[in-house]
Amino acid sequence: PSDDWTNLGVHSVTGACAVDNTGCTDEGAINYDPTATEDDGSCIFIPNLSVQEIQSQGFTGSVVTSGIVTAVYGNNGALAGQPSYVIQNGTGANSAIWVIGAGVVVGDQVEVAGTVNEVYGLRQIQSAVPTVLSSGNALPVSEMLMPSAINDEQWECVLVEMTGTVSGITANFGEW
Repeated sequence: PSDDWTNLGVHSVTGACAVDNTGCTDEGAINYDPTATEDDGSCIFIPNLSVQEIQSQGFTGSVVTSGIVTAVYGNNGALAGQPSYVIQNGTGANSAIWVIGAGVVVGDQVEVAGTVNEVYGLRQIQSAVPTVLSSGNALPVSEMLMPSAINDEQWECVLVEMTGTVSGITANFGEW
């Protein structure tokens, strides 16, 4: 009946309130939502690439990769005063990459998450967040190169040894 106020302030609910249970349901995504029961297509994935894939494919963007730390550089005024290091994944061409960050030592096996960019011709991982997987690892075997091959981009950051004769040395930036 209309104008019946007998149940004023009393409410009975026999169903559930509407709840949005959509979200990213893939545990491999960076925005995984463990409470989501229906995937809404919003999952975001960061590729896990080898150093060789990053270097040889000219990759730029967010990435996860791994390797052994072969060199560590402190704040020396270069790279806008940021510390950095080099990781190498195995041996051969394109097997190493420069990383802007800190928190590692030579011989650490690391997984690195960051953003790949090319700056002044040097491909590097910026805003790097390293996870040390193990320490005290042997460094990759250095590549034997002739001096004429040392400036090939494929050897950027790779541990190398040179064989041959150097005919002249200049004091500019350690170049010869």
